[in-house]
Amino acid sequence: MSWSRRFDAPIALPDGREIETLRQGGIRADEARTTFLATTKDVFDEAATALATMALLNSPATGATIVLPNAPQPQSKLYVVLQPAVALATLTLNLPPAPADGDDLYVLSTKAITAVTPVAASGQSLINIPSPFALAAGVSQHITWSAQLSTWFRL
Repeated sequence: MSWSRRFDAPIALPDGREIETLRQGGIRADEARTTFLATTKDVFDEAATALATMALLNSPATGATIVLPNAPQPQSKLYVVLQPAVALATLTLNLPPAPADGDDLYVLSTKAITAVTPVAASGQSLINIPSPFALAAGVSQHITWSAQLSTWFRL
């Protein structure tokens, strides 16, 4: 099978956009390869980041303690989705014991929780995180780990 069409002019798509075509060996083709490789790297990096995401679902009762695991790799995102049957008075969250720098933790509840108490592991501290804090239904709290400071802080 051979292609008879030359791709010296843009190819029109049904929605009106055009795909710019390039001849092999031209300087524009070299630029296209560079752009393609950069874009491919971006896609790979994005996919690697997506793989570094972990979601935990939990249906706690009042007074429960949830022990959070370490994230799967550095600079991960850990989403904790709480689905209690009713609004809760208290809940304790034991934060990951060995986080990596830049790890993010997001906590969201489907029902209000009056007092969430975050507990840092030995040698860790908390900055700008009230203890306890109220967690409104449907509103997430975001905290990040700084290895340099050995500290969890709320953004």
